Amino acid sequence: MHLVYVVNNAAYFQSHRLALAEAAQKKGMRVTVICPNEEKWVLPNMEIMHWSVSRSGLNILNEIRALWQLFRHLKRLKPDLVHAITIKPVIYTGFVQKILQTPWVATVPGMGYVFTGRSWKKKG
Repeated sequence: MHLVYVVNNAAYFQSHRLALAEAAQKKGMRVTVICPNEEKWVLPNMEIMHWSVSRSGLNILNEIRALWQLFRHLKRLKPDLVHAITIKPVIYTGFVQKILQTPWVATVPGMGYVFTGRSWKKKG
């Protein structure tokens, strides 16, 4: 079985989801993490695929590029299950999975960036 995590923050994945990914590996699953290369990090026995997505970006061309890149990654990987974490990966994975028809789950932890920020862009 192949499990793919889609995240937009590598540090969050390491601190909050790494134990789940490692448990899946112990059960014999292949684990891939699709995320931005915010920093150089290595996960034991896990494939890491770069995703050019911004946590708070609003540039429509960049967002279309990120969506297309996610589509290409998931089409090539052909995972058995996709786990999208945080709102942007959940939304983008939802669009992609409508086409690819792969089973997926979504996790939207906390209140999110939009609700915790103070700038006018976040208050909307």
